[in-house]
Amino acid sequence: MAAVGRQIRRLRSVPGARTELRASLRWRLAYPGWVRRYGTVSAGDRTAMRATRLPPEVRPLFSVVMPVCDPPDRFLRKAIESVRSQVYPHWELCIADDAASSAAIRRTLDEYQRRDPRITVIRRPERGHISAATNDALALAAGTHVALLDHDDELSEDALHLVATELAAHPDAIVAYTDEDKIDRRGRRHSPHF
Repeated sequence: MAAVGRQIRRLRSVPGARTELRASLRWRLAYPGWVRRYGTVSAGDRTAMRATRLPPEVRPLFSVVMPVCDPPDRFLRKAIESVRSQVYPHWELCIADDAASSAAIRRTLDEYQRRDPRITVIRRPERGHISAATNDALALAAGTHVALLDHDDELSEDALHLVATELAAHPDAIVAYTDEDKIDRRGRRHSPHF
């Protein structure tokens, strides 16, 4: 009966659905302009962020935790590079290879671990899926704060700086929640969640 009630309410709210659809389409068309105006880091922004000096007692070390299980290599590289390109330098990347079947993935992880001492990789002997892999990556973490990153996600280059600044301004905060959006195959950002 509850499902029938939901269907009836949906049918009665067609004008509301039209309004919502129009708003969604307007936002979809407006979002690229928003990204250019507010979601793009300029050279001046980078310089200003690098000049910001947080006192050591409120300077977080972020442990970026990433479970990895056979993503396309180009997406894995983009995810890792998005951490390496952070303006905020106080981070470590803790990766758990969830028994990847791809030799290319293993080589990529080895390459990055050699290139950057802030990257640590643990290899799981058997597939444990996302929760077990995340827990194993979390066991590597030495930071004051943890950030979760999927193996095909990307952080904006100012992400950790913005969170660090907020945490310094609010030292009693326990959780920081960030915005997110999606990136299509052409590299265009869409579907924001603020």
